[in-house]
Amino acid sequence: MRGAEQPAQVRWTRPFLQPLQPLSYDAARKTFLDIAGELHDSINVEKILHLTDNMPLAVDLVAHLVDSEGCATVLSRWDTERTSVVSDGFDQRSNLDMSISLSLSSPRVASVSGTKDLLSLLSMLPDGLSDIELKDSNLPIDNILECKATLLRTSLAYCTSQKRLRVLVPIREHMQRYHPAQPDIVEPLFHKYRQLLELYHKHQGTMLSEIVPQIKLHFSNIQSLLSFRILQVQLDHSQTIYCAIDFRRFSFATGAGIMTTFMDLISILPKPVDHRLEVCFISEYIAVKPIKSSILGAEVLIEQALEHFPHFSDLYIKCQFYNEVASYYFHHNNFTLALEFHEKAVSLSVSGGQTSQQSLGLALKGLAVTKWYLGDYLAGQALASESQRAAQLSADLRSEANALSIEAICLTELGSFPKAIAQLQRAQSLLTLCGMAGGVTEQNVMNNMAEIYKFKSQYIQARDIQTRLLSCTVDTYRSALSILNMAEIDISLNTPIQDVQKNIDTARSLWKELEYSPGITMCDVVQAHLYLREGNMSAAKQGFERALQSIWGKDSELTTYCLEKLGDINRWSSISWTYIWPIVLLAYAWKTKQQPAIYKGLQFLGDIFLLKGDRTTAISLLTVALDAFTYMDIYRSRAECMLQLGNISQMNGDFGKAEELWKMAQPLFEYASQEKKVVLIDEKLLSIQPDLHKLQLLTAGLQQYEDEVIDQDLVTGTEAQDRVVPIH
Repeated sequence: MRGAEQPAQVRWTRPFLQPLQPLSYDAARKTFLDIAGELHDSINVEKILHLTDNMPLAVDLVAHLVDSEGCATVLSRWDTERTSVVSDGFDQRSNLDMSISLSLSSPRVASVSGTKDLLSLLSMLPDGLSDIELKDSNLPIDNILECKATLLRTSLAYCTSQKRLRVLVPIREHMQRYHPAQPDIVEPLFHKYRQLLELYHKHQGTMLSEIVPQIKLHFSNIQSLLSFRILQVQLDHSQTIYCAIDFRRFSFATGAGIMTTFMDLISILPKPVDHRLEVCFISEYIAVKPIKSSILGAEVLIEQALEHFPHFSDLYIKCQFYNEVASYYFHHNNFTLALEFHEKAVSLSVSGGQTSQQSLGLALKGLAVTKWYLGDYLAGQALASESQRAAQLSADLRSEANALSIEAICLTELGSFPKAIAQLQRAQSLLTLCGMAGGVTEQNVMNNMAEIYKFKSQYIQARDIQTRLLSCTVDTYRSALSILNMAEIDISLNTPIQDVQKNIDTARSLWKELEYSPGITMCDVVQAHLYLREGNMSAAKQGFERALQSIWGKDSELTTYCLEKLGDINRWSSISWTYIWPIVLLAYAWKTKQQPAIYKGLQFLGDIFLLKGDRTTAISLLTVALDAFTYMDIYRSRAECMLQLGNISQMNGDFGKAEELWKMAQPLFEYASQEKKVVLIDEKLLSIQPDLHKLQLLTAGLQQYEDEVIDQDLVTGTEAQDRVVPIH
């Protein structure tokens, strides 16, 4: 039985069995496949089961429908027909709509007024409601707990394991189609959610972390009520828009999901014009579509917003607008205007005094990000540090974590890995304290931690983080970034070409969907790296040089990446055009103060001097680079320097030194997952064994000769230092 009440006149065993809950996913899937067969796409099967909410009758009906029409057809029909799709059963007893209608018209439901109203409201609330929420939401329904009991008795609703009253998807769809909720029933709950979001907006990033899980618990409910309210023309939509803005910011900051209704707000902007609301909306509109918006369209909106500025005095809203505009220009590579608008936000925040510390922190963080992107890492670090202080003054832990993350990426480029890791760890602890763990800020923190692992050539750890990021993000931009980062790491891990190419192609298609040209350029660079690994030198050279032409002066990190690949002479079959690149890399890295890149430039120059026969200079350069890589704990680069120095020792006949260096390099290559280099060192160690054996024999012979001479001197009294000992 699905109902909570046993039929009368039956002697039931005690204790009573619990009411039947929806089937488990595995049970529902097995039931579906037993009826519909197993030759169906697993993703489509999952989508169909989601529509049934694992309700046994719905699973049975939809499985028979799929058996005759196929998954794709049923899914397509559901979009337009909803529950009527599974109401054309084999007989009247298998009609889903009829089954629900019979329950609604039962005497129990009719005897308790308000039961249908509660059910119509619950049909709009995928997350359901608890008993406390039912009583405290001021719903205009009499005897609301009795209404709840009636729904449970008639199996129209059920209680989850978290004691929340919910309605199954098929019943929700039926109610919205035939018995939609009235606005007066919905309004009290909407205002409760509005107040909760206002409270979050006021205290976001503080220690009031209990607000975040409360909103997450009602995330789908809020989304549903906003969609409903947008369609009600008679309501005051200023509240709808403010609520939607706060909700979108929450969903973005916490990673709770995607708000799908935001773009519908354009049609309900109130008349006469509310100047503050117009600026809030334009600011958020730009934030929602920072990449795909055209420059022309955005500039028109920006001008419109600025015209509203004289008509209201809220400095926080104005600063936020400046920061969003700066972010927009940043995404479109107009760094001059990005810096200009961030500076305007800083100036306005400072004029607002102590109360504008939160705005100041955001503006300083924006400046820090732009400076980092342009390669001014010292300035970026200093600005990020100032942003932290502003965040601390406003008790905004999330903003402080953001600033720590930006400082960490600047420190990474400067080679201060331990300090960068410490900053990221502190950022994660702050996000946990303020309830923002798992959101976009923590995703940035995780991505930056992966970058440090990649710098240190801990590729397996870096890839694990990117895999976790991909599994938790719902944002197309971040998904594309993680996929491309995985492709780049896989090149270094010597992953099969088809797997790497698949990820590059996937990332490229996502960037094209967003119309984000910098992302497409990143794909071109990683593609060139793959060409280089596979020995297609001409395509690799063209790819890197073409990318450099488009990003020089715009993207410091990607510029350095290209220069490093071009400058690593050991990876190219010809040096006729590559010998200049280590010098360019060294000059560029010296200008930007990128410590890892500086010493890679010296390492590559050492390789060139060795190739030209100048072993002494090569040893000097490689030793300096080795010392720096050892200090920064960059495993692969340390091992490469040791390998090359071992090669020089072999050339100089110092086989013992060569063996020592190669044996130290081997575990570093293993740690960096460079199996080919590990095998190469095994071969080198094996190749010098005869020379080492000869050296051991020679050393033993010399020692025996010296011992004999010393013994003879003791007998004759001749001073050993007067003898000339032959060494050949």
